[in-house]
Formats: sequence, C-alpha cells, structure tokens
Amino acid sequence: MKIFVIVALCAVAVYAEENEVLKRYERDCMTENGIDPTVQDPKNLTLEDGNCYYACYFKKFGIMKKDGSYDVAAIKEKYSKPNSVEAVQKKLDEITQTYCQDKAGNQCNLAACLSKISKEQWQI
Repeated sequence: MKIFVIVALCAVAVYAEENEVLKRYERDCMTENGIDPTVQDPKNLTLEDGNCYYACYFKKFGIMKKDGSYDVAAIKEKYSKPNSVEAVQKKLDEITQTYCQDKAGNQCNLAACLSKISKEQWQI
C-alpha cells in the first residue's frame, strides 16, 4: 500500500511539473510572437494573428526541428507509441496533403494548420 501511495504521488508530481513546463512554453511562445496572453487564448489564434506561435511551441515541445520539419520519432514517442515511425510518417503526410497542402512551404503556416486538426483525424 505504501508503495502505491509513493508511486501515485510521484506520478502527480511529474504531471504537475510537465504541465508547468508546457505552460512556460505557451507563455514564451506568446511573448516571442507578440501575443498578449491577457487578451487572447492561443487555442483561438488564426493564421493571420500569430501563426508562428504554433511553430515555436512545437519546437520547444520537441516535435518540430529547427528547420521546420517534423521529428516523426518524437511524435511517435509522445503520442503514438504502439505505432511504427513509418505509420506516424504516413499519417502526418496524409493529414498534410489533405488539410494543409497549401501551407506546406511555410513552417509557421503548416504548424498553425496542423494544430487545428482534431484528435480523431490524427488516429492511426
């Protein structure tokens, strides 16, 4: 029983720490892109009013490389462990071609577009 309590407390602590890190990424990227967090929720941004926010966030989170390409292995590790890297790459390509093809030449626009895709559409 004591071990269960210790493990549960550790899990809560890790979750809280990760949540704070994600909030810091959010704040940092809003600041870097001139977005006032008191005025606007980043989830409601449009392509016109801060689309590089998403590229910044994805880079800090580790799923987008500095050159704007996606780190498929990192995406697999964070979101899709049971699937192969190839399956994740195929889904990323499919989503990009279906919903964001006209944004593929600009990492900021592509990141903003991909951030608007629903979780259901990302299912492999």
